[in-house]
Amino acid sequence: MVDYSNYTDPDLTGLLKAGDQHAFAEIYNRYKFILHNHAWNKLKNREEARDLIQEVFSTIWDKRETLQIGHNLSGYLYSCVHNQFLNKVVHQSVKNKYIDSIKQFAEHGVIQTDHRVRGIC
Repeated sequence: MVDYSNYTDPDLTGLLKAGDQHAFAEIYNRYKFILHNHAWNKLKNREEARDLIQEVFSTIWDKRETLQIGHNLSGYLYSCVHNQFLNKVVHQSVKNKYIDSIKQFAEHGVIQTDHRVRGIC
């Protein structure tokens, strides 16, 4: 069995692009704790940070053949975590606006469709 811990990041990146699952596992094991701490510093929630890291690595595996990582794998991974965090913040903002609009409609909205149906029948 090949010892992937001796490979450099660019070597692992090349193997990842070729679909090598062991290289992917080595990248994951090499960076998961550092990236988890980075995500936790942003989210302040262990489970959400863990989920964010899983989403990042899932996306990396899915798009492995087309990734443009370059020679700075750690920087690329940090950027992925940061971008995933920003996407989460934007999604949460949209979700909150939608929930607020439903609450406002429930409290003050007028249901015109019901009145139109009853007037016709």
